[in-house]
Amino acid sequence: MKLGYGELRDKIAGCWQGKNAGGALGAPLECKRGKVDVEWYMQPDIDRNPPPNDDLDLQIAWLCAAEEYGSGVSASILADYWLTYITPNWSEYGIGKSNLRRGIAPPLSGRVGNYFKDSCGCFIRSEIWACLCPGLPELATRYAYLDGCVDHADEGVYGELFFAAVESAAFIEHDFDALIDIGLSYIPADCAVAKAVNLVRNAYRDGTDVEETRKLLFREVPGAFSACWLKVKDMEGDDMATAPIGFDAPNNIGITMLGWLYGEGDFGKSICIAAGCCEDADCSAGTIGAILGIIKGEKGLPKKWLDPIDGIINTVCIEKSSGLSIPKTVDELTDRVMACIPRFLPKTNLDMTDENERYAVLCADEFFADNDERLPHSDRDPGRRQFTAEELTATSGYTQFFTFDTFKAVVTLEREPFIGEGEEITMCVRVIDSGVLKMQQWVNGNVYVSSGLTVVRGAHFSAQMHNARAAHAETEIVVRAENMTSPEADVLIDLSLGSRHDYGVAKIKLFAK
Repeated sequence: MKLGYGELRDKIAGCWQGKNAGGALGAPLECKRGKVDVEWYMQPDIDRNPPPNDDLDLQIAWLCAAEEYGSGVSASILADYWLTYITPNWSEYGIGKSNLRRGIAPPLSGRVGNYFKDSCGCFIRSEIWACLCPGLPELATRYAYLDGCVDHADEGVYGELFFAAVESAAFIEHDFDALIDIGLSYIPADCAVAKAVNLVRNAYRDGTDVEETRKLLFREVPGAFSACWLKVKDMEGDDMATAPIGFDAPNNIGITMLGWLYGEGDFGKSICIAAGCCEDADCSAGTIGAILGIIKGEKGLPKKWLDPIDGIINTVCIEKSSGLSIPKTVDELTDRVMACIPRFLPKTNLDMTDENERYAVLCADEFFADNDERLPHSDRDPGRRQFTAEELTATSGYTQFFTFDTFKAVVTLEREPFIGEGEEITMCVRVIDSGVLKMQQWVNGNVYVSSGLTVVRGAHFSAQMHNARAAHAETEIVVRAENMTSPEADVLIDLSLGSRHDYGVAKIKLFAK
């Protein structure tokens, strides 16, 4: 399937117009709880003045990273942009930044000490990866994971993977049920995000009215977004169950599904339903606005909702003195995404001979995640050098990933990276053939540690790695804290292929309890 330049631009513009409109509609209802009948923008000064929204701001920073680094964008690069250009220090944003400043790298930066890891600040950033990878959901979800793990984990990340897959596929596939199934194929079937999505879809299929479905969602998959702002007496009611603080993504994704399904394809009705459920209203309404914007294209969106905003983008969360280039309009944002795509996508997914000497995108033949007989860390496509989203999410939460020239490495800690005097911590090291050399290898490893640490087992190792599919070599390293005087210490794992110049160093930071 080929996406021509003109159609692609219309859909990307539709995505950002829908995101902007939905976010503006939901903004006044953010952090409230209950059901509000919404029919129109509630801001008296909405004319050419949409409220600033972190949902868009954060994605502008990611676009700037993609413009600078192309397909080489990594979790580490995004983390550097996060620290440099993003100003908020609240909730998951702040905890992620605090971890990064301490030297805790992604994906651990999104997990360690982060009771907001399951919150909404991650799925709201999915659109940029869908727009840079249109019709390529497996690629979009990979970048969505690299983004999400900077400051989220578990349900927070699953939410972004779900929507990145849905939105990427929506450039080609328009059937709601098919899109939902595609999104679900990229996340665990038993996670809370999947539960919320399926609950709303099943209720809609059964003919349950929207208000009863909303109440059912709040009983079965409650959130806590508004709980930080409300008194206990204001949260009473059988539909007002409350989750632990920070567990917000599944509930708000369910609200997004309410708008999507019960809106039945009508843009205005959909964003009004989502916004009217309150909670993180700008996120839910903005996300469904973006999905429908991709499906319908900018030309298919009602001018009633676009004209008051006039494509203006206002920002609030970007450090403006840094020199980061911030688009002022949806048109400018769209043009920059379009210009970035040829640098971002593999050459095999581009046709550079399209109309007006521009390009077309060659989309995937299959949109569903390739989960059949999946092995952790497997390379289903020989020669693939990068980890896929499925590989990244199939691991323990205390895993770090490293990509080198001809091999990849995965280091998994048995627990959080904190160690007390006399304690030991075990880490599993797995070296994976990238399929580049197409021959069996010997993997050699040497472990070096900072003062205060001792390598109890695995200081030197050598293991054979065959050239079979998903070939890997694996070993265990055990490190003990002895006379650790510094608050942090490094474990450097020097990896090389026997009789070759290829090598890479995996760095793991440990912290004193």
